[in-house]
Amino acid sequence: IDNSIILTGDIHCSWANDIPVDPATYDPATGAGSVIVEMVCPAISSPGMGSVTAANTRRLIDEEAHYVRFFDPDQRGYVVLDIDATRAQGAWYFLQDIANPEPAGGVERFAAALSVAAGETHLVTDTAAAAPIADPPALAP
Repeated sequence: IDNSIILTGDIHCSWANDIPVDPATYDPATGAGSVIVEMVCPAISSPGMGSVTAANTRRLIDEEAHYVRFFDPDQRGYVVLDIDATRAQGAWYFLQDIANPEPAGGVERFAAALSVAAGETHLVTDTAAAAPIADPPALAP
């Protein structure tokens, strides 16, 4: 299936993954072996994984799961998905204070952005989130 992305949520943490058929033949330097990508949105108000689970997951990523391109087990927030004809980008934002989610006062911060080019099946890390559309088109009634 060309130009597809798996969008996942409700696991209370952030992930961006290349999805290989066989992790043993996946090349993290080039993304070769990945057949699709996955972007996982964190919870905005629920707690993260917990320290023991997070530590075990980080160990698994470091030792075996080299297809995990981004992981944060603790922060709460959201993902902005920006899609155009050339690529799809997920940008993760975290909130420092979920009781007061207003961006004023520095409680919201950009964490990471990863994208997949049209026709590709692996993620690359971007230096910034896509710029907002200056004059977005009106939605049809």
